[in-house]
Amino acid sequence: MRIEELHQALDSLGSPADARELSEILWLACHTTPAQAAEAPAEPATTRDDLSAIKDSAGTPAPPERQAQAPTTGHPAALHPRPPEPRTGSDATEILVPTAPMLTSPLAVQRALRPLKRRVASPLRTELDEDATAARIADTALWVPVLTPSPERWLSLNLVVDTGPSMRLWRPLGRELAETILRQGAFRDVHLIYLNESGGISSSPTAPARSPTTLLDPAGRHTTLVLSDCSGPHWWNGRAPHALRRWAQTGPTAILQPLPERLWRRTAAPATPGLASLHRPGAPNTELDFTPYDGEAPDGLPIPVLEIAPRWLSGWANLVAGAGPQPTAVATPTATTAAPVHRERELPPEERVRRFLVTASPEAAELAAHVAVSIPSLPVMRLIQHRVLGESGPGQLAEVLLSGLLRPVDHSIGQYEFVPGAREALLASLPRPEAWHTRHVLEHISAEIERRAGSATETFRALLPSAQGDQALPDRPFALISPEAKTLLDRTPPQTTQGVPPPGAPHVQAPQIAAGTTTGSGNGDHLGERHAAARFPEIARLESALAELDKGVSQSAVREKLQSFVTDEASERAAASSNDLKTLAFTGPAGSGKLSAAAQLAKALASLGWIRTPQVITTDRWSPNLPRRFREARAQSCVLYLHCGGQPTGTFTSHADDDLVRMISSAGTEALIVIGGDQGRVASFLRERPQLRGRVHTTIAFDSPTSDGLWTGSLDEWRPITLGTNDEGLVKLDVMDGFVPGNGLIIDRRRSGRSEVARTFVTELALTHPPTQVTFLLADHSAGTTFTGGLEEVPHVAEAVVNIAGEPSLADRLGEALIRELDRRQSLLDEVRSAAWHHYQSSVARGAPIPPLPALFVLVNAFDELIAVKPGVQDVIRQVVERGPLLGVQLTMISTGAAPTFDHAPSWHIAASERGGRLDQGGESTTFKLLARQDVRALARVMSAHGPQAHWLMPRRPDTAADKPETDVQLRDLDLGSPQGVGGTSTLYSMTTSGEGLLYKEYRGRIAETDPDAVAKVVSFPATLPESERELLLSQTAWPVARVLDGDRITGVVMPRAPERFYRRIGPRGSESVRVRELNHLLYDRRTTEGESETPPGAGERVEIVRRITALFRLLHSHSLVVGDVSAYSILWSARPAGVYLLDCDGIRLAGTRQGRARLATPEWHDPLGFAETADLDSDRYKLALLVVRVLAGSPHLRPGDPAEFVEGVPARIAANVSDLFSHAAGPWGTRPHAEQWLAALGEQGTQG
Repeated sequence: MRIEELHQALDSLGSPADARELSEILWLACHTTPAQAAEAPAEPATTRDDLSAIKDSAGTPAPPERQAQAPTTGHPAALHPRPPEPRTGSDATEILVPTAPMLTSPLAVQRALRPLKRRVASPLRTELDEDATAARIADTALWVPVLTPSPERWLSLNLVVDTGPSMRLWRPLGRELAETILRQGAFRDVHLIYLNESGGISSSPTAPARSPTTLLDPAGRHTTLVLSDCSGPHWWNGRAPHALRRWAQTGPTAILQPLPERLWRRTAAPATPGLASLHRPGAPNTELDFTPYDGEAPDGLPIPVLEIAPRWLSGWANLVAGAGPQPTAVATPTATTAAPVHRERELPPEERVRRFLVTASPEAAELAAHVAVSIPSLPVMRLIQHRVLGESGPGQLAEVLLSGLLRPVDHSIGQYEFVPGAREALLASLPRPEAWHTRHVLEHISAEIERRAGSATETFRALLPSAQGDQALPDRPFALISPEAKTLLDRTPPQTTQGVPPPGAPHVQAPQIAAGTTTGSGNGDHLGERHAAARFPEIARLESALAELDKGVSQSAVREKLQSFVTDEASERAAASSNDLKTLAFTGPAGSGKLSAAAQLAKALASLGWIRTPQVITTDRWSPNLPRRFREARAQSCVLYLHCGGQPTGTFTSHADDDLVRMISSAGTEALIVIGGDQGRVASFLRERPQLRGRVHTTIAFDSPTSDGLWTGSLDEWRPITLGTNDEGLVKLDVMDGFVPGNGLIIDRRRSGRSEVARTFVTELALTHPPTQVTFLLADHSAGTTFTGGLEEVPHVAEAVVNIAGEPSLADRLGEALIRELDRRQSLLDEVRSAAWHHYQSSVARGAPIPPLPALFVLVNAFDELIAVKPGVQDVIRQVVERGPLLGVQLTMISTGAAPTFDHAPSWHIAASERGGRLDQGGESTTFKLLARQDVRALARVMSAHGPQAHWLMPRRPDTAADKPETDVQLRDLDLGSPQGVGGTSTLYSMTTSGEGLLYKEYRGRIAETDPDAVAKVVSFPATLPESERELLLSQTAWPVARVLDGDRITGVVMPRAPERFYRRIGPRGSESVRVRELNHLLYDRRTTEGESETPPGAGERVEIVRRITALFRLLHSHSLVVGDVSAYSILWSARPAGVYLLDCDGIRLAGTRQGRARLATPEWHDPLGFAETADLDSDRYKLALLVVRVLAGSPHLRPGDPAEFVEGVPARIAANVSDLFSHAAGPWGTRPHAEQWLAALGEQGTQG
């Protein structure tokens, strides 16, 4: 088209187009695709072989071409406001649209509070002053450290948000302020609290109220900011001012007023401007001197009132910091009544608008005009304010909302409407035509929404036109969004816990390398020197790569197989003249060394130039987007790690098999390397899956624990342990000589390998035998790492004593503990008239009613150095050697020289070297290369989840508090994974260094005020129990194993994860999800559970489940322990076999003690006669009665006095007995049925386990 034709076409349209319209017409013409006469024929699909051929023909992979997308319409989509009462229809669907923040300049707010970002000496924590300590040692020759107080932040902050009727719209501002201040880091703690209309405070707007005095800090190192418009009824009747005065009497307190200063006189806290100063930094308001600019100072306690603006906050921060007199507005709120209205009349709309425009700030007047051409909805107003007005704050928004031009329609969604005539009057004041302003505002709102789409943290509901909608569409839109923004907004968010990726979603990380495990066979050296020199000239680089593996991979079998893999690859590349790296898949169980092996292999391949930036893709499940991820990774030449099935204790599990095949096939993986696992299971797995033939390059087998094979067998069955490998296969050590523990000796004259041999001995013995069969006492005369690094966390370890040389008294205590243990074992054998320990264990295995007596393996490192310093230890050792075999006690001496001679020679002897050693046992000598577990701490966590902790052998020190657990850990020392679940008062996190065995439970809200001493007593309680009771308790409860502290403040506990049998799988195979079996599922009498393939338990299984619950309560109540918050959500169950598992055990308290204000009660389970402040057994008995009857009746709401109809099949005798007891369950205290009575009514049986 020529320019003249364009002019004629434009003239025919009528009014001439302006420059912008003309440019848009030209742009549209350039981007409009002309209609095609016929569709181009579809190209044939590219096959995998084609891709391989294309890839092989190129030296480097070409970047993928942009795929042709279906043409999308260029028309923007309209967003409409959601009406207060949605109308049923079919032309709109509801979506979430981002809104703008209320706080316009968070960085300026943070800068304003900098004067409070100071540090002071901690009254509790100390740190070493190295310079002063060195000076003291030089002056006095006394090696006494000089400790000085640690620095910490000066003040903590309580941000109190008012929940009055008019404060609903300001709650998002409170959350934004809390987040901004928290990120600034000026305060020790930032607590977000809510002030309700009764004058009390709570952790959320709907939570029960507590006294405002609970915020008071006796030390006075806190400050309080109250976000309120001071207009609610509780400000006029004096309840809110009363709380405000209590806070101001103990620390600096101020009111954050969202209203502009000119409106303060209409509130219950009118302010007077003047100069204020504090006598000292951080002083309470009682020490505040105030001089008004005009008139006398008001009577009462002065409270500064601040606009939410940086200059106001800066003045208050300088005032608190003691920077001298500051300009301040001060109020003295007291109980008062609103001024009477003498004259009231209805103003016409024009007069209302005129008065508003005369008195309002310019920003508020402009905002009102923009709202008049848009939608008077609070989220939309925030978008207009942020995009159009820029730096205006909450005050200008408050001016518009309180102007009298708007009236609320629905407070819950912030919907308003103009009073009749107000919109028209505002539109009449506009300097340009209404259409221009409408388009201007529409464009700005649309641009702001598109900018925030997919990234905003706060959203509101709106309607989007849709052919498959379920609502009617309002007439007027407030924004137009592009198709790209529509794609971001119009999607269903994944139903997962915040921060947790959905199942199957891969996680790509770089450059960290992880690896897996494989079992199998490999070939020897395949690369001859002549062939390599001719076709692979970089032989020096190959030798360097092999040396990298030689020094970096400790397991000899893994190291040799990986070296074989590298040489095979070198040979193939030389023969084919190809630089294409095969995609490698690593897989295997935790603790097998896959992380180290893959990292070292990546280094070796990088040194050869075969890969550029090592990357890893980790995933537990197959998902449709994995092939794309794998193709991208392969294009970058990466090592691929697949951790299949999420099972840390097994390589191949039944539910991971198909996932593994799909992942390998979809990724185009040519080589699968399996390290670890059972040789027979892996071979069977590969035989049954022909898809994997030709893909498995090598497999490396050694014994590894599996989820279904950990600690199988009876207590009198012993299995040899694997020390390492040689050319003939695995080298095993039989630690039992005719069911009698044989003493051992590990000698290493060069000090190069004894530690690794000892660690392997302990780890492999623990992996093959449960704590009820094997326990350890580990003693190290030196301060080395032989028995640390996770080995001390193995549940079999009854005692770990390190650095005896630094504290010689430990040797005496150790000797006393050993003698006491020998005597205890002898008395147990005498009670049952057993001649030897192995006879006793055989009786336990046959079901005799006696507690297990596990074998005790005593390992003493640096034995020769210990007896040189403490000759008296030899007498104790002699008794262990002579008496131990018949009492189930074995001694392993670890030495650098010859061991002392005793009457009983060692049954086995290991001469350790750097990476292995020589084993002498039964007259035969075998050389081996050591199998060293890499991640012992992960294995310890896995084992801790399956068995109880061994009882302590040595008494605690006299100066150790009995209620302080020995397993306190600092939060900074935890290696936390992703959140596993979010509850009302806590969040669960996985612990990445512990496999799947433990969880970190982080306290939130009111529960964060938990008494740390009470939790300490809970953690240490199992150690006070007899072994049989302790084992029963730990097998049925998620008993906390450690407190988690942040400095001196408790933040949560470490607790075991529920065993596998208390989980259930929902959904079709391949896309199933895992959920815990809560007792709540038994409170409904239904034949099947939606989405589950398993049938619900029958009457007999329900009876057995409540028996086990009752037996657990009997155990706890026998020690005066109160569960407290009992509900169907805190108990898990399994029917086949029957079992129960109690959660939230950190909340258990001793009867009669105060539970603290953080204790909560679940609705429907509250004792009507109970007191929340005190732990009481009678309340527990009432809740136990609810549990028994509700499970047997399949009803979630039964209470004493209600007729109970039990599920079909409950024996009539049990039903009658239970109904009789249930009628007394809510009686006066002291008359309620005990757990013993419930067990009798249920017919006590099978209550152990």
